[in-house]
Amino acid sequence: MTVQHVDLFHCLACGRVAYELHGGSAPDCCGQPMVCAVADVITDVPASAAFDAQVAGDGEEHALFAEMLELSQWCHRLQDVDISRSEELANRLSVLYQALIDQLEDPQCLSPQARADQHPVAVAASKRLLDQSKHLLATFARFVAQLRSGPSPFGNWAQICDRMDELVADFRSFVRAEHEFARVSQSGGGDSDR
Repeated sequence: MTVQHVDLFHCLACGRVAYELHGGSAPDCCGQPMVCAVADVITDVPASAAFDAQVAGDGEEHALFAEMLELSQWCHRLQDVDISRSEELANRLSVLYQALIDQLEDPQCLSPQARADQHPVAVAASKRLLDQSKHLLATFARFVAQLRSGPSPFGNWAQICDRMDELVADFRSFVRAEHEFARVSQSGGGDSDR
């Protein structure tokens, strides 16, 4: 676990509680800023959240993942809103989806093509990365289609947020596979140098 300093905010209208990074601005709830209840709380951050913060801070290489995290946080901040906001979410996801496609098609991007002369570990990492990218793109496309299709399969905004969490988890798996592929490729595929 990683330690993080956060502020605890409280909505005076509905009672909702939210944690934000220490020193950040108060989130909005029920049309007004939330009130800071406790400042500079020290919390343990789960490993996946620490990974998200590390990757999101890695700069341009993972700007899309940082955008995905931002979009997920936006989604969660809009709890108890009308499901009609799903079109706005679909539009934002579509832009992110297209940017991800562009990144994966970019010849400068890591090319997960397995070659016969690669070490078996590198081939396996390459295959995992390719599988993760296909799965992520399919999940994105399916979610956007569900948000835009006729009657929504989602009963409320909380179900949409749950689906966003699943998409973030898939994106996190893709980023981890990308990191693993880069690590294995740089080391020549195995633990021993060839």
